[in-house]
Amino acid sequence: WDAILEFDQLYHAMNFDTVFSGFTEGKIAFCPTYRWSREANEVSNKRNQPPSYTDRILYRSLPNSLSLWQESYTGAANCLGSDHRPILSVFKLKPRIPYFSFSFRRKYSGISISFVELKAQIKTAKIDNGKDGKIDILFSFIYSNPTEHRLTGGKYDSKTCYFRWPLIELDDLKIEPYVSDPSFLCTTHISLSFIQKNNILGHAVISLFNAFPTTLVDTEKLKQEYMITNMQMDTMKQMNMNKSRVEQQSLLPNHKGFKIVISKEGANVGELEGFISVDGKMIRKHMRYS
Repeated sequence: WDAILEFDQLYHAMNFDTVFSGFTEGKIAFCPTYRWSREANEVSNKRNQPPSYTDRILYRSLPNSLSLWQESYTGAANCLGSDHRPILSVFKLKPRIPYFSFSFRRKYSGISISFVELKAQIKTAKIDNGKDGKIDILFSFIYSNPTEHRLTGGKYDSKTCYFRWPLIELDDLKIEPYVSDPSFLCTTHISLSFIQKNNILGHAVISLFNAFPTTLVDTEKLKQEYMITNMQMDTMKQMNMNKSRVEQQSLLPNHKGFKIVISKEGANVGELEGFISVDGKMIRKHMRYS
């Protein structure tokens, strides 16, 4: 059935990030699910339709969540009674332990999260690139009070084809978590919504996994612990598309460069680039060591 998969419509659309942006599918190693005879294990060509994979299981998790994996993805070819054949998959999920404010976790105080040099490229029919078409970003982080922070004044730069936000607005944007444990905060995410004239242009997610100094949070160790229990099966081979990520290295001290995908209704509509900075007394101390 490899020849059918080679021309699978959903597979190619996902490769070009036009549908189901950020979703993953396990490797298909079973026969097509449509169109079969209802009472026999033979292909039915009543409507001149070739066999196809019309029944699929796709999944998505937050970047660097290290909590979900797919162990199997199979079909039930002998389950008769319909011109479709059912499929099934087994996933495992590792729930995150809720944060408890024990006294030993209070030694990290005064943590703040800020952003530098944000620029966004958004391609959608509803966007206004004129001088009055400013874009706001709504940052949502459930472990801060308030949970929402709004960055205003993003203007379109016709020379670079990016929306950019004024430094004075970026300086005023400070997300201050009330949870002050970096080992917990590195497992959390900041949600972003891009808004122009009350129209939502898209959404994005920033992972805090690599935002802290390595001497403070050993992310490589967390990955190794995850791989011990992770039995992730192979996935459908995909092209090397742009993925959301926060880099470990940056030319600016205490800043990590990032590039994340902006999506809407399952389609990739743009990218946001910039630097994230996590600051605080204990963090600056570890920065000197690292």
